[in-house]
Amino acid sequence: MIRRPPRSTPLYSSAASDVYKRQVSTQSTWDKYYILGEKNNAFIKSAKTKSVLIGKVWPGPAVFISWYSPYAKTLWKLGLQDLYKQVAFDGIWLDMNEIANFCYGECPPHTQAQVLSLRRRLGADPHDPAEFDNLPYRPGNCDPTQKTVSMTGYHYSENDFQDRVRKEYNTHSLWNLYESMVTHEFLAETFKQRPYVLTRSNFPGSGLYTTKWLGDNYSRWEFLRYSIVGIFNYQLFGMAFTGSDMCGFMESTNEELC
Repeated sequence: MIRRPPRSTPLYSSAASDVYKRQVSTQSTWDKYYILGEKNNAFIKSAKTKSVLIGKVWPGPAVFISWYSPYAKTLWKLGLQDLYKQVAFDGIWLDMNEIANFCYGECPPHTQAQVLSLRRRLGADPHDPAEFDNLPYRPGNCDPTQKTVSMTGYHYSENDFQDRVRKEYNTHSLWNLYESMVTHEFLAETFKQRPYVLTRSNFPGSGLYTTKWLGDNYSRWEFLRYSIVGIFNYQLFGMAFTGSDMCGFMESTNEELC
């Protein structure tokens, strides 16, 4: 995830990018990644705005790398290189990589579909913002955009076929895997030794590139019991190095539980 730089102009103004480029010399070093990523088509795009999809994470407005872009790996490694100059890390913790997003799908004012069609018709816009509004099955009976990016968000593509299939609906669960792979590669190249990567989200094959922890839990005895089951399960999933927040993450813990 890349921080979307703050602006004095409205977030979705057509002039926002030009205003930011004029102000870049006064902005944080980290903001350069937004310009580089936008220039090189390295971010997930919105089917509603046909421009970079805007979400929100802990630092505020954020955009999300499209790992299919030829520039994505370069951008991510550049960020890690600059981070290392600030903090001499030995490993990387990849959090919020489901992808997590505090807005449903994308941030306002573009959260509601503006078209009537619920399914894309032959010859229609391949990026219909309402394409997945009427799914026959929803895991957990939940809104598929809940705390993540829109399922109609689309990735870098080089032909019509890729343009039709490289949507979050089809690629969502792979995002964390690609992030782990590129991070692992950066650490191996930089330190010339076995990398240490820790992830919250994972996909089959992730165990080759990253270790795993079970994510946010509660400071309760039942969650300690759940963690034992989860750790053993992940041995079967090919991720031998798996752990949990032993004392819990949410609520107040106690000495006995720890």
